[in-house]
Amino acid sequence: MPWITINMFEGRTEKTKLKLLRTISKAVAEIIDTPLEGVHVQIVEMKKKNYAKGGVRGDKI
Repeated sequence: MPWITINMFEGRTEKTKLKLLRTISKAVAEIIDTPLEGVHVQIVEMKKKNYAKGGVRGDKI
């Protein structure tokens, strides 16, 4: 069964994260024709200061 990991900055509401988890789970189950119960989705929240793009820290972008 599929495992999906979503990396994103912290700060979104629980309601938003739940909507994301449900939407991604349903889409994956439908696209790959697998039972919804077997789709695993994980959100990994990052602090902006622990990320960089082009050598510039996320909290400075």
